[in-house]
Amino acid sequence: MNYIALTIGPIYKTLANSKKPKELFSGSYIFSYIMKQIIQKFQDREFITPFIQDRTIFDKSDVGLFHDRFIFKSQNGDLKKLENTIDEVLKDLAKNLKIEKAILDEYLQINYDKYSLDDDANPIIKISPYLDTKELFFQTSQQSNKFI
Repeated sequence: MNYIALTIGPIYKTLANSKKPKELFSGSYIFSYIMKQIIQKFQDREFITPFIQDRTIFDKSDVGLFHDRFIFKSQNGDLKKLENTIDEVLKDLAKNLKIEKAILDEYLQINYDKYSLDDDANPIIKISPYLDTKELFFQTSQQSNKFI
């Protein structure tokens, strides 16, 4: 069985820099918003995590509804579709925030990959360690003057 898994960050670093409650809310909301927009494009797939069988979740705008990773059963062409979707979502977000997309590309850490597992394997147990490792490698430039 083939799966695609994605993790987004740097959540801790972003939220740790919050000085006011609205900054904490905004940081959490942006990550949840990005995940929601990406997951919506693949909602016809079988998601292992998060649980999205109740489609009304896409009608809500509450903060923190979508956590920082997902795993779904993939189909042919999904990896390329995911790459295009991420690019579209970030372009739209940059436009809405009135900042350059390059700033988002530089700051956000969106890691994903395709995994092939045996049919009887538990994808959460097998894939989560890979996602954990990807999260440890902070790839954002610390030299830039362009911080979110």
